[in-house]
Amino acid sequence: PWPSSGSRPSRARRCTASAAGEAAASSAIADAAAAAAVETGPFARLPGSPALALGKFDALHVGHKALADRVRALGHEPWLLSFSGMAEVLGWPQRLPLVAPEHRPALLRSWGDVRERVLPFQDVRQLSPEQFVDLLADTLGARAVVCGSNFRFGYRAAGDTEALQRLGREKGLTVAVEDLVPAADADCTSPAQVSSSAVREALSAGDVVRFRRASPTAAAAAATAAVPRPSAGCDEEELHVELTEPANFLPGPGQYLVSVAFSGAAVVRGNLEISLGGDGSGNGNGVARLRLRLRQWGEARPAPIATADVTFDGGAAAAAGAATADEVGGAG
Repeated sequence: PWPSSGSRPSRARRCTASAAGEAAASSAIADAAAAAAVETGPFARLPGSPALALGKFDALHVGHKALADRVRALGHEPWLLSFSGMAEVLGWPQRLPLVAPEHRPALLRSWGDVRERVLPFQDVRQLSPEQFVDLLADTLGARAVVCGSNFRFGYRAAGDTEALQRLGREKGLTVAVEDLVPAADADCTSPAQVSSSAVREALSAGDVVRFRRASPTAAAAAATAAVPRPSAGCDEEELHVELTEPANFLPGPGQYLVSVAFSGAAVVRGNLEISLGGDGSGNGNGVARLRLRLRQWGEARPAPIATADVTFDGGAAAAAGAATADEVGGAG
């Protein structure tokens, strides 16, 4: 019930109060939505007691695993912190990642339940070194950070590892700087340290063996497979299966021994032939065809369009000497 008529507001005052209330409610809803976006977006505070390994983490090679191992040794929950959209922002050539996005979670779990947070580079590129460390400590809630000795951060890479250690101390962050993993430790010949750039160069040259040594758990590709319909009753038929829309960087032109897991079918082995694409760039995005014998699948054959996870068992030289598809796992 309304109060006495002497204190009852006029209709105009009631309408004004109602409009003000609706505006306040709308503002509260907008603030709640913004808060929810912060809690669930890339800048959400990390759960628990997180420690961050800092880098680009394209290849997920042995040097990156060493950073993750050091994070775990600090007694915190291990996270990789990397950045998306750098090529678009900096005007670099567009390239497929070295590790297929769908392979990354399982690969990181194999490192000991390591998780990954990816920040949009566009949103952090203007940060000063001080602001970047504030982001790590205050926004993301990091308790410790680990990086390689060549790590740079902040606008125009103004910060180095010494600055990171100094600023980290001011924020109560433990900062550990790791030496880069020598190439010799990965049984590689060059360059002096293992790096994503070196892994990409090895793949471009068709050197799958060196790739596997530097990134032993990442020597795989994901793609869509266009499987032709076989002739009726001909299990000896050799199929040429074209891989389209690769999710990650493929080796350079050549012939490779591979194991392939098709969705809804058995794992088979065969030869993967990669030739240059229409652009002739040899950048790993060319035409890829598998040569397989039908009998390898048995009754579990893939659909005409299937996903394919390809593991490289040998490089171009091995494939050239090994042979035909029916000799590679042909008894299976």
